[in-house]
Amino acid sequence: MYVFDTNIFRYLDNMYPKRFTSLWQHLDKLVAEKRLWSVKEVFNEIEYVCQSSHVADWAKNNRTIFRKPQSTEEYKIIMEIFKYPQYRDFIRKEHLLKGYPVADPFIIASAKVNNAFVVTQEKLVKNGARIPNACLVLETQCINMEQFLEREKLEF
Repeated sequence: MYVFDTNIFRYLDNMYPKRFTSLWQHLDKLVAEKRLWSVKEVFNEIEYVCQSSHVADWAKNNRTIFRKPQSTEEYKIIMEIFKYPQYRDFIRKEHLLKGYPVADPFIIASAKVNNAFVVTQEKLVKNGARIPNACLVLETQCINMEQFLEREKLEF
């Protein structure tokens, strides 16, 4: 099972459905099998960052995969994340002032509770406020897009 970060959808911006048909079909299959989802905040971020219509359209057509927290356990994990001072930087002041959505803690919590992989292009940074750092601390599996493609045996 996989929880996609916003930057994965940005990555998919360059994977045109007519050229990468098998990839998009596989994503649809994972969605149908309930093995791929994300969080509501990612859907909101897609509106800000994805320039192509195919990703925005795909997200709208699959809106049900963009979940709100499903349990009190997810909320507890989100609160646990913010106990660490460096992860408070997930919420930047300028994002709050602009009303920009903040998805990272929700992605991590959803993956942790569901024993799923977080899929992100972020990299582990020493003492950084990055998804892989928080996943490491919270013992949550975290992979990048290439590792996702390998796990799903997708080749182009």
